[in-house]
Amino acid sequence: RVSSVASGNRAMMLLEGKGGAYIRDTGGFAKWDTSAPTAVLEAYGGTMSKLPPFLDDASLVGYTHLKSEKNLDFVPGQSTLTLSNIADKAAFVKGSEITTTDVSSVKAYSCMQGLVAVDKAAMGDLVKIRKAMQVVMEEHAPTYT
Repeated sequence: RVSSVASGNRAMMLLEGKGGAYIRDTGGFAKWDTSAPTAVLEAYGGTMSKLPPFLDDASLVGYTHLKSEKNLDFVPGQSTLTLSNIADKAAFVKGSEITTTDVSSVKAYSCMQGLVAVDKAAMGDLVKIRKAMQVVMEEHAPTYT
């Protein structure tokens, strides 16, 4: 367990050999938090991918880092609105758990599907990592905020 929540810092820790995988089921981070770490991890043979496709069928699908007026990675009904991802902060109700189906309700740059980051050495362990995550999901469903 690492006390840092910064995606870039954790990706660098993977590259330094201080871990093999980093899994994050919550949002609260933006595409600029993941674009450079994704590029570096991939350049060194690893991955930083969206969590739901990996959990569903072991697909390694990256976030879309294209400039856009809407969130190109948004999946209707998958994410809960939070202060960090809601487009109109005045519409946020503290303590509410609103699952959104409207892409215009979220910021264009929010990462709302969690992530799985794996270094080159652990790429051969993706099946084990996915199985371990499925066991955890039996008790704790991913948050996807």
